[in-house]
Amino acid sequence: MNALDRVAAFSPHISTYQWRPIAAAALDGWSRRLMSTPASFVQYPYWNEPYRRLGFSPVYLACYREGAPCAYVALLRLGPPGFRFGLINAGPVALRGECVEPDALRALSAWARRHSYVFLRIKPQDAQAAQALASAQAQSENPFPFYGGYDSGVLLVDLTPSEAEILGSFQQIARRNIRAAEKVGYEIRASRSPQEFADAWPLFESVWRRKGVDHDRPRAVWEETIRAAGDCARLYTAHLDGRLIEAILIFRDGATADYHLGALDVTALGDRASPSCLLHWRAMLEARAAGCRWYNLGWKDSEDDPVYVFKRKFRPLERPTPAPLTLATDPLRYALWSRVGLPLLLRLWPRLRSLLLRFVNARRDERFPPKPEPVPRQEIREKQET
Repeated sequence: MNALDRVAAFSPHISTYQWRPIAAAALDGWSRRLMSTPASFVQYPYWNEPYRRLGFSPVYLACYREGAPCAYVALLRLGPPGFRFGLINAGPVALRGECVEPDALRALSAWARRHSYVFLRIKPQDAQAAQALASAQAQSENPFPFYGGYDSGVLLVDLTPSEAEILGSFQQIARRNIRAAEKVGYEIRASRSPQEFADAWPLFESVWRRKGVDHDRPRAVWEETIRAAGDCARLYTAHLDGRLIEAILIFRDGATADYHLGALDVTALGDRASPSCLLHWRAMLEARAAGCRWYNLGWKDSEDDPVYVFKRKFRPLERPTPAPLTLATDPLRYALWSRVGLPLLLRLWPRLRSLLLRFVNARRDERFPPKPEPVPRQEIREKQET
C-alpha cells in the first residue's frame, strides 16, 4: 500500500469524489458556467487551448460528488507517457461552497497517480485554497518554475462603487491625466479582433526591444487566445491623426478584468499628454458594465519602478498571491526529477526557450500566411482596359 492508498484508507470520503474528463464538445458550456464563479481566466479553456502550440496538452476535469459536479480544474499536461507533469494555476475551482475540500484534492492526486503523473504543481488562487492544499499534504515546492503566475502579488482596483466614486478614489494626478488626454482628442477604440492585435504587435515589440524585455508568449499564441476568448478579450488603442499611439490588451473572467500587455509610442507621443490613464479608465468602465468586480493591473513591481509608479496612480489594493504547492503523486520519480531532471533543464532552459519560440512563430507563419497587398484600383482599371 503506497502513501496515497494509506491516506485514502484513513479518509473514506475520498472515494465519494470522482474526477472525470470533460469532453471537448462540452467546453463551451463549462466556460459559460465558470462566468458565474470566482474562477480566474487562467482556468478557462480559451486561455489554455492556445498552449498546445507550446507543447502543452490542456486537460479539463470535473469533480462529482453524489452525482453532481462540485469542482472543476484545467491543467496543462507536459512530458511523455509514464513521466507526466500537471501544471495548475488558480485552481481547482469550487462549484459549491467557497473552496475545494481537501478530500477532493486528495482524490485529484489519486486520479493523477492512476494516470502516471509524477506531480501536480499548483499555484493557489488565494490563502484559503493554499490552506486546503496543505491539508491535502501538498508540499511547499515549485518543481516547474518555467511557467507560473503572479509571484509578487497583484494590484486590484475595486469596481463595485459608482463611477464617480471609483474616479474619486484615484490619485489626483490620474484624474488630471485623464482630463488632459481627453483634451488632446485621442480616438479610443476597443476591439476583439486578432487582426487589430496583429496590427499593433510591432508597437509591443518595439517597446520590449527598447526595455530589453524578452517576452515568452509569441504573437501566434496571443492571437489564438484572443480568437478563442471572444467577448472576454479587448484590445484598447489610442490613435491621433490616424496614428497608433498606445495599446493595452485585457482579458476577463466573471469577476475580474486583467491587464496583460501595454505599449506606448513615446516618439509619436512627443510632448503631448499621454493617453495611458484614459485607456485604463475606459477599460475599467467597460469591465464594470460587463459585471466585473475587479480590475487587475498586474503584479507589483519594485517601489521605484516607473511602471509601478504609474499603477499607483489608481490607488489599487495590494493582494498577495500564495507560493506554488506540489502534490507529489509518485515520490520516487518526483525525487528523480527534483535531483536530476530539474537541475539539467534549468541549465538548458535559455537555449530551449529560444528554439521553442522560433518554432512556434515559424508554425504561425505557415498557418496564417501574410495577406497579399491589395492591388490599387488604378492598376486594376489599366489591366481591364488592356
